[in-house]
Amino acid sequence: AATHLGSSFTRLRVVLVKMCGSAFKSSNALADEYFASVDRLADETFAESRYLNGEGKARRLTEVLWDEAGNPSAWVISKLLSDAECDECISSAEESGLQTSAKSLCTAKSTHDYINEELAARVAGYLPRALQDEFRAQDGVGFAGIHSSWRIERYDEGDACPAHWDQGDSIQVLKSNGTKDLLWCSHTLLINLSAPEASVGSATRFYPRGTYDHAVDVVLPRGWGLIFRQRNLLHARQPVKRGTQYIAQAGLLRFLPPGKRFNPSIFAFGPGVQEEQEELSRADVTVRSSV
Repeated sequence: AATHLGSSFTRLRVVLVKMCGSAFKSSNALADEYFASVDRLADETFAESRYLNGEGKARRLTEVLWDEAGNPSAWVISKLLSDAECDECISSAEESGLQTSAKSLCTAKSTHDYINEELAARVAGYLPRALQDEFRAQDGVGFAGIHSSWRIERYDEGDACPAHWDQGDSIQVLKSNGTKDLLWCSHTLLINLSAPEASVGSATRFYPRGTYDHAVDVVLPRGWGLIFRQRNLLHARQPVKRGTQYIAQAGLLRFLPPGKRFNPSIFAFGPGVQEEQEELSRADVTVRSSV
């Protein structure tokens, strides 16, 4: 198991074992492997310098991950929101109310049932045409917009969300002829709302091989976005070491082609971590970010 107590996850497990005793299983080799990986440096890191072209200017779209076939599975989009728009999102989220889940290994404070259609339409209009072309090149289907259900999260010092796969949402749209189109989310959009001096840590860490022995960190400047495939792309939010970070997250909507079976991604924690979450859910203990 990890021994560096700077890891909020490691400290969390110590507290859980002390509080729950035999009610919390600690002999979980895969979970041990994950928690140990949190404190390791990533094998590769993408930060602002890697999003610049030869002239030192930010590229509009930068590929950061690829699948086994060599197709891009994640991109960074530069300057998606202005500082004022980031402040607007933070204020709106705080006014809506941010809550923690009492029994979850994810310790961030988050909006719940937060619908913002205007923000979804605005951000969809900012997405570069090159991203639409990338989608069509891969499977012939572009994107139709952004889901209006947003999760705006606040990560305070020590907060994190361990390895997981995202949930794929969907909506039905009524057509003029009375039939319905199904729009589904195949990719997640994540936007960093915080200034760089506001926090240290909390990169988005990917485990593109589905195991914890290889990690890729993606660090976003304020107002920049990250879009990544939901299915089979294991990832985590690294612990905030100092300060506070806000992020906004929503799904990228796409039409389901006629004859194609709807098979959305289902939220689940990663190997070993899911078992830890199930043990936590059964234990008589509440997780708080202050542990």
